[in-house]
Amino acid sequence: MLFAVADAQGGTRYYGSAPSQPDTALVGGYGTGKNNYMEVAIRLSMANDPLMSMVRGGRIVGVRIYLREAYRQRAKGWSCITARKGRLTVEPEKKIVDFEAGWNEVLFDTPIEIGDEEIFIGAQVYETKGTPYPFGVYTAASVPFYTNADKAGWSEVREGGCLLVQAIVETDDEEEGFPWAATVSFSGYPQVVKPSAPFACTLYVHNLMAEPLTSVTFTSGDGAGEATSYTIDFDEAIAPFDGRAMDYQLTSGSKEGTSVPMTLKVTAVNGHKATPTADYTRMLYVMRDAFVRVPLVEEFTSQRCVNCPFMIYFLDRAIHEWRQQGGNVIYVTHHSGFAEDAFTQPVDRELLYLFGGPDTYNPAVMYDRRVFFGEDVPVHAARVADTTPYSEAIRAVASVAAMAEVNVEAIPNDDGTMNVHVYGAVNKGYVNEDIRLYLSTYIIEDGISADDYMQQGLDDETAPSDLKETFRHNGVIRQNLCTRASGDELEITVGNDCTFDVTFGYVYIDDSWRWENCDIIAFVHRMDKVDLTANYVLNAGSMRITQKTLGISPTPSLSCEGGELFDLWGRRIDEDITPPTGLYVKKGKKIWIH
Repeated sequence: MLFAVADAQGGTRYYGSAPSQPDTALVGGYGTGKNNYMEVAIRLSMANDPLMSMVRGGRIVGVRIYLREAYRQRAKGWSCITARKGRLTVEPEKKIVDFEAGWNEVLFDTPIEIGDEEIFIGAQVYETKGTPYPFGVYTAASVPFYTNADKAGWSEVREGGCLLVQAIVETDDEEEGFPWAATVSFSGYPQVVKPSAPFACTLYVHNLMAEPLTSVTFTSGDGAGEATSYTIDFDEAIAPFDGRAMDYQLTSGSKEGTSVPMTLKVTAVNGHKATPTADYTRMLYVMRDAFVRVPLVEEFTSQRCVNCPFMIYFLDRAIHEWRQQGGNVIYVTHHSGFAEDAFTQPVDRELLYLFGGPDTYNPAVMYDRRVFFGEDVPVHAARVADTTPYSEAIRAVASVAAMAEVNVEAIPNDDGTMNVHVYGAVNKGYVNEDIRLYLSTYIIEDGISADDYMQQGLDDETAPSDLKETFRHNGVIRQNLCTRASGDELEITVGNDCTFDVTFGYVYIDDSWRWENCDIIAFVHRMDKVDLTANYVLNAGSMRITQKTLGISPTPSLSCEGGELFDLWGRRIDEDITPPTGLYVKKGKKIWIH
């Protein structure tokens, strides 16, 4: 798919996959982050883009490209623009240059004639760790481009944004732009969507005309039924050759499957029948049992582990940042591995098989118990003064389609106990393939002070200065409600949906626990002690214990006096509880409540 713009000079046009002057706040980088040969390219295809017929017989005279840093590599021939005809594997035409930061316009010594063959336009540099991720991408849209790192071979990037590369084309035609032409693309959609239902996404509309775009009409369809039509009237017109991204809702087609095409086709521009442009297609996972992913983060730790507080400090902040961005996540600790302690439960010992051998270590973290690419066990370790590795891992598992829905509720009994009700649904594919699934349900407690339960490693000289002040034992398993340490096998009722319904009776909250810091968590998962890749979590759910849960009459609340109150992990304190003594955040500042 190609976007096109024309400058003020008749007969010269820029072909690329992003606007000529994107908002710099929406410009990201692409590369490896290493010392590496790096080349990128976009495709100009006569077969796939009807607009290309309007420049057949013209000439590609150069390349316009955005570099995030200067690459002064002319002497070694590393930095240059490239053009290939027919396929990516042929030897390219080149023009060696020194790239400047920002936009560069570089002309070939000999123009490239435009015929019926595909043409790949791009550039190469030698990326360095000092100036990593060299090539600019427009993050508000998503259009495929091609990349070749370390000369290992070309691969297509479909979700990396729009590469800021444009071909500079000259034709004998003096007409600027294209009449009644625009393109529409979408990105940022859910991993799984329901059939014939709206879903949220980011829509990107690009104006191909030399006049403002005031309205666009387009259709979406999966080829199996009637297409859905949409019309957008812009309060503020899109300037010539510019683009705009917006939050939008599209409606999926009726067809179900793991790879269902959704194609967007522009049919009218400013009230006129549109000039045909390249259609935009993405493959959707369309299922009736589309669920929202709640990642489960589990850490192996110990009160005697001197390295654990350092890791927990940055992991906690990564979790806090994720929640502040509107994401959900459940955090659990297993006090086993390096050493057992006062918090160790049978389930903590049972899960040591996930290390894949007799050697265990702390701290170690699991994310939905998934084995990441290039790894052979689901546990990961890191001891860096940075939230990045934890945030990236949470983001990675959060992007995986949820294969179950897990709901948790608690019903108080007259005797001071409660019944815990866990219910939901499972993707039909697991039922059809007769895959064994398990349910684990715990009561966990957060906010346990190191004054009450010691923790080694709080005086580490390399640790953050506020580690000792902020450290709390969080995600501590107080009770496993299942009959087996590793979870009970799940019974699924098959009907229009594949559902499950489990009740744990007479559950109590021990007097030694701070009930206001306790959660009931549950997750559906696979379990296999031989194949560690088959231990992943389909999805998780949780609920916080409140006075209402326990059948206690509400007491006056301190939480909202003068503003909303949050704990140190970003969770809002409910209005129907009195928070225990400790540190909290109110109006962006830490406060101590007695």
